[in-house]
Amino acid sequence: MKSLDRCNRRRCLQIAGVTTCLSLWPKISLAEKASITGKSHKLLSPLDEAISEFMDANSVHGASVAVSRNGKLVYARGFGYQDDEKQQAVEPGTLFRIASISKPITAVAVLQLVQKKAVSLDDRVVDILELGKASDQRWEKITVRHLLHHTGGWDSKVSFDPMFHARQIRREIGASFPIQHHQIIQFMMKQPLDSEPGVRYAYSNFGYCLLGRILEKLSGESYGECVSRAVMKPLGITRARLGKTLLSSRHEGETMYFDERERTGTCVVEETEQQFPWPYGVWDLESMDSHGGWIASAADLVRFAVDFDVPRKSKLLSVNLVNEMFSFPSYPVDGHTSELAYGLGWQVRKVGPDKVNAWHTGRLDGTASLLVRRHDGLNWAVVFNSDANPSGKYLAGLVDPLMHEWVNRIRQWPDHNLFSEVLRNKTSS
Repeated sequence: MKSLDRCNRRRCLQIAGVTTCLSLWPKISLAEKASITGKSHKLLSPLDEAISEFMDANSVHGASVAVSRNGKLVYARGFGYQDDEKQQAVEPGTLFRIASISKPITAVAVLQLVQKKAVSLDDRVVDILELGKASDQRWEKITVRHLLHHTGGWDSKVSFDPMFHARQIRREIGASFPIQHHQIIQFMMKQPLDSEPGVRYAYSNFGYCLLGRILEKLSGESYGECVSRAVMKPLGITRARLGKTLLSSRHEGETMYFDERERTGTCVVEETEQQFPWPYGVWDLESMDSHGGWIASAADLVRFAVDFDVPRKSKLLSVNLVNEMFSFPSYPVDGHTSELAYGLGWQVRKVGPDKVNAWHTGRLDGTASLLVRRHDGLNWAVVFNSDANPSGKYLAGLVDPLMHEWVNRIRQWPDHNLFSEVLRNKTSS
């Protein structure tokens, strides 16, 4: 265990020419760090207390939590600090990197193209993107459906995840800074697949990178422009956007990120010999756009999830596509069970006859995120500005079962709806 003196040190680093001091895991209680922000309600005070205790027990810098019930945002609170140095509290509208929760957002945008008949789920990826011949002929079998289900044939546990190997790929192909999507794709087309497409589930960031390029190809827009127009705007989500790698490019209203292991490394997006904090340059967030690049508030994520509570009222997808999104794959998949599978952009679990819970988690160095859609009309999102506690345990994994317990204890819920004010970032303590 780290000493108190070490945890209270400040590390000053040269980041893009600016000296920045980052505090390192101060061992102080939540009460000493910052008050809880957002509108409180006495009916939900047990939730405040439970989250506060979790924050304190796991030495979390900052977090934001939002809960909806029957389509209404009933809870939106910020905990701890978004910036320790300035003692700036997390607000309900604070923006966080949401990491892989970007995947269900990308999936919905792709399904909108299916709805418009611009593409079919069974269209081949090589045809849509006009990729030409790959060294492994099995590339020709990969479909849009396979990418959405993570059955495209790539397995980072068997080979590697190219989305986190920008430096190595750039060196091998002789590319300049930073790496581009088409260069990653060209590199991967020279690599063998790890399995036959459509046979085995293996989580693939690269597969969702390809989905982002399909969106660009068929929409004629950049990935970010396409999703902002087609997914965010209809829901009134105005502040979510693609994040940036470097601290110097941090967006207004975005939290700082903290690495519990205090690591530094060589930057992959600029030619420099300077050492960068792990969350700010050691991997390339811009290249991760469609599988892990979005920043959003917890309330933004819940607003996204709420759109599918009543499929016939969805602003984004038809009833049939909403139902298919949360269904098990229609073909046998190794790695799925009769109760648990990966749908079209979401983890799905059968919890009873005609009852399915859906969720997604996200993790990058310095951030952990959780989005849950429950069959009983409750949805929630939890986002942290660190990915693990000082013992190295993943925060979203720790809080996931606890959130179910905490919301189940609440017997009466308030009837208010905080969406309009929180999505505009107007709520304060």
